[in-house]
Amino acid sequence: MKANKNEPYNNKVKFETSMLTPRYLLTWMGMGFLYLLTLCPIKFQLFLGGQLGPILLFLSPQRKRIAERLEMTQEELYSMRMKTRNNMFKKLSSVDDAITNKSIEIIQSYEDSQPHKAPKPYPSTYKLCLSLPKPSPGR
Repeated sequence: MKANKNEPYNNKVKFETSMLTPRYLLTWMGMGFLYLLTLCPIKFQLFLGGQLGPILLFLSPQRKRIAERLEMTQEELYSMRMKTRNNMFKKLSSVDDAITNKSIEIIQSYEDSQPHKAPKPYPSTYKLCLSLPKPSPGR
């Protein structure tokens, strides 16, 4: 279990018999306990986490302060994001309204400049329909 300072940290650690000495006994017991917890039902795991959370929070108040600061920062970021998003939607809606109004003006001016004409039938389509053979009554 000797680490050479020149080797990178992600090298695989080979199992050595020195890991079975009493020095590592608590580590092995902890690993075994955590493995047994993974075999328990999820509801039990959630219950255990709910019971251990407040105890660990009481034992390390510094973690609570860090979490509170992170939560405050996240709330500030969320409020800034929402303000930015609302401003963007307001700008987009005003641009959309302007485009819609201008489009309506253009269409109305075009319709006003054109004299009203009755739609013409499509003679080529009509002739095509007449030239089709009639189905025989036997089929």
